[in-house]
Amino acid sequence: MPVPVEVFFSNRDLWTPVACLLAVLVGLSIPLSAKAAVLFRSNRLVTFCSLACLAVIAALTLPTRFSSHRQASCTLEGLPGIVSLADPQNLLNASLYVPAAFLGVLVTRRLSAVAVGLAATSVSIELAQLLSDRRNCNLTDMLFNTLGALVGVALAAVVLHRGIRGGLPRETGGGRPR
Repeated sequence: MPVPVEVFFSNRDLWTPVACLLAVLVGLSIPLSAKAAVLFRSNRLVTFCSLACLAVIAALTLPTRFSSHRQASCTLEGLPGIVSLADPQNLLNASLYVPAAFLGVLVTRRLSAVAVGLAATSVSIELAQLLSDRRNCNLTDMLFNTLGALVGVALAAVVLHRGIRGGLPRETGGGRPR
C-alpha cells in the first residue's frame, strides 16, 4: 500500500527514510540506465525515467521497519463488485504503476514481461509489508497496482503499434541516436 498522502505529510518521521531511499535509488538509476539503454537498444532518457519510476515505487511502498513479533495478516478491502474504482487510495495505487509499465514497455518492447514483472513487484512489496511493523498488507492494493501496470502496458502497446515514440530516437550500442 503506498503511503497515504495525508499520513506521509503529517508524519515527518516518514520523510527522511523515504527521501533517502528515493535519492539512493534514483542515483543508482543514472549509471544503470546507461547500461540498460545499451542492452535494450533504447533511448537513455526513457530508460532512466523507467528506472526512476521503479525507484519511486520502491521508496513509497517498501516498509522502513520490520517486526519479529507482529501477527501477520493480509486484508481485502471490499468484495469483488464492491471494490471502488473511485476510491482515491485505489486510484493512487493504480496510477503509481502506469508510468513504470508504460516506460518499461517502451524500453524493453516486452509487454507481457513488463506486466508480469510489475505484478510480481506488487506481490513482493505486499509480502514485505506483511512483515512490516508499520505497514499493512492489502490484496486490494495488489489488484490496483496490477491494474495500473496493465493500463500502462496497454497504452505503450498502442503507442508502439502506431509508431509514435514522441520523437525520441533509439540509441545504438555506442550510445548515439540513430
